[in-house]
Amino acid sequence: MCSCSNDIPAPCDHLLRTSPHASMTLAMARRAGAAYGKLLSEMPVATNTVTAGFLYGASDCAAQNLEAAFGIQSPNKSGYNYERTLRMAAFGTCFAGPCLSLWYPLLHKMTAAFRVQYTPSVWFSGLGISTFIKKRIVCPTEKAKEVGVKVLLDSLFFQAPFLTCYFVLTGVLEGLPFSAVQAKTKDNFHEAWFYGFLTWVPVQTANFWLVSVPRQAVVVNGVNAGWKTFLSVLCHSRDYGGAGQVAQAGAFAGPLGAKEGAEESSAAVVEAQRLEIEELRRTIDALRRERQNGATSTKGATAVVAERIDVLAERPRHERSHEPRQ
Repeated sequence: MCSCSNDIPAPCDHLLRTSPHASMTLAMARRAGAAYGKLLSEMPVATNTVTAGFLYGASDCAAQNLEAAFGIQSPNKSGYNYERTLRMAAFGTCFAGPCLSLWYPLLHKMTAAFRVQYTPSVWFSGLGISTFIKKRIVCPTEKAKEVGVKVLLDSLFFQAPFLTCYFVLTGVLEGLPFSAVQAKTKDNFHEAWFYGFLTWVPVQTANFWLVSVPRQAVVVNGVNAGWKTFLSVLCHSRDYGGAGQVAQAGAFAGPLGAKEGAEESSAAVVEAQRLEIEELRRTIDALRRERQNGATSTKGATAVVAERIDVLAERPRHERSHEPRQ
């Protein structure tokens, strides 16, 4: 007969006494994970759709903050682009989520030959009846073959069309004409697909080997959040790598932080130069009118213009940039 002593505490009891907040957080995380797993089992398409929409929006938020920090924003961008984040969330909700949730179960069915073996029934074969017995294959070699075929099919027949749809649909949502969408896809596809091979082959190998089929789309959506952030930073670095040198790093932080304007931005410099040009034009026009009226000579007009330019050069820039228009 076996008896248990109450004097020896269980390891979990020690954890509860020493760190109740950690145990409570762990319990809440387990309940949330169980609830999410139940939703994946009962409503896989809807659950993956909502998950993809949230993750794609979060990835664009991270991308815009990184672009601001590295100074690789488009030249005409002055703040956080909320419409761009909404477009990415719409792409994840309307296309990526449903597409991924349907593709991986289909891919699992396509590779069923590596998991199941059919052998003819000896007893029924003797009676002239063709029957087979279904046996499940449990072999690491066959598992490796299945994973390799899945990675190959996913890379060749899914990633390429999916990446093309990503560039096309985001361009359409942005309101670009068809020629611009086509040029954008051609410029970005091959470079993105090359980096995609380097990223997705190891990720999908681990995903197909370790993760169950209902959760494979969730893993891909999670990695996609970081992958789309990388693609955005990559394209902006190539297209606007030299255009963000005037702006200071961290000029804005989107919805996660407040704007911190530079002391003298490029827009202020352009405005100051424009005001100076307008003032010189007004001076020249006034001198022309005086010359036509015979009030001054050509030599005198030239001297007045030179004097006016000297006055502008001696005035501080901040006074010239804030001078009211006349």
